Amino acid sequence: VGGGGMGEEEVMERLKRVHLFSKGDVDESCMALFARAIRFRTFKAGSLVTRVGDVGDKMFFICKGVCNAAREGEVLERLEEGQCFGEVSLMRMCHRIRQGMGRAQAVENLERIADVEAATDCELFELKAEDAVGLMKKAPRLSFMLERLAEVRKEHQQQVMASKGGAGLEAKLRLVEPFSLCSPEGLTTLCGAMSVKLGEMGETIVRAKSPANGVWFVAKGRCVRMRGGSEAEVIGEGQCYGTTKAASVVNLVLTENGVPLAEAALRHKWEEDFVATSDCEVYLLSTHSLLEVAKGEDAMLKAMRAMVHEAAALLSPRHSSPRRLSPSRLSPPPPPPS
Repeated sequence: VGGGGMGEEEVMERLKRVHLFSKGDVDESCMALFARAIRFRTFKAGSLVTRVGDVGDKMFFICKGVCNAAREGEVLERLEEGQCFGEVSLMRMCHRIRQGMGRAQAVENLERIADVEAATDCELFELKAEDAVGLMKKAPRLSFMLERLAEVRKEHQQQVMASKGGAGLEAKLRLVEPFSLCSPEGLTTLCGAMSVKLGEMGETIVRAKSPANGVWFVAKGRCVRMRGGSEAEVIGEGQCYGTTKAASVVNLVLTENGVPLAEAALRHKWEEDFVATSDCEVYLLSTHSLLEVAKGEDAMLKAMRAMVHEAAALLSPRHSSPRRLSPSRLSPPPPPPS
């Protein structure tokens, strides 16, 4: 046991303070395996446990003290005794190791998205991904519980980031058309209504033939448009996907009286998959919020309609038909064989 001089029994007693083990869902033999895999760590108040950009190859369990998860100086979450953190990235790494990836591949694009600082003197247990893989083979019940823990944490992270990330996103969206033409009030409304998705490398964010539900803004990471199994376009940080499609939905609702938003979205389905090629943070500006804001934003609405007309022109038969050369520009026929 990496318990800093503690025996297994003492580690087991401290583990009972952790929510994962406090409800009696894990038997003593499983806890004993866990106790042998973890390492005991202490952190003074004000010290960083993890930093933004660190490799997410371990998770932590708080058995004493309080930590704060923060990003860009803003506290996102207070973490107290019994809670854990880092499980989302740890489980991603475990999946990669079990797929046969070496460490170099398994840690690729697996970076922390928040700083975690000890708000008080803290006692933590640390579990590394390589040890977690072996542990989960021996204790399938623990594997299931860690998987579920990571799913719940990811959902919670998305909710917290959506509620806290508005100000930073406004500045980024201000650089992207048509949102650059939106008033400060309209942009604040849009950002306040956004939802966030933490995509994993290889995950399909949007599937072809599903209703167009809004504009996807890539805040971190990298995604691609996939068409016919091939990459059609890379969408990197600070770029949007689906702007023209969402504009078409909004325009249809505003120009054809009585067309419900859901029906308009069905008429303008996604034409390709939108796939994360790294772990990423993407925000959805829904067609519903775009519609409500566009009604009072003439300049933005005008730009959105221009996008729709331009896209329609590109798809028109006149534009897509091959250019015909005049007779004077046709090449002369080859001479007959002698």
